[in-house]
Amino acid sequence: MPRDAVAVGYTGRALAPARLIIDLGQGTLALSTPLTVELRHLMAQALQASSSGRPQAARLADGTAYWPLTQPLPVEVDHGTTRHAATTVRRIRPDLA
Repeated sequence: MPRDAVAVGYTGRALAPARLIIDLGQGTLALSTPLTVELRHLMAQALQASSSGRPQAARLADGTAYWPLTQPLPVEVDHGTTRHAATTVRRIRPDLA
């Protein structure tokens, strides 16, 4: 079931982000599944528009390195609740920014 969440970082390059770091609330961060080509393009545009220099890398609890966003970005995600839950970004929600 789709739900709103907040992207707080990304993996990969700013010109081609691979995955997003999603804040699911209550301090829970999740690494999204790989972004579609369309979402990579839209994220790259959003990153260029809000760019204020490259931030210092951060790490998830499992050691995955990512680049924090200067401003959180509202997104719509599908987040499973099974043992190996996947978080899939469906779309960016600029209407909630």
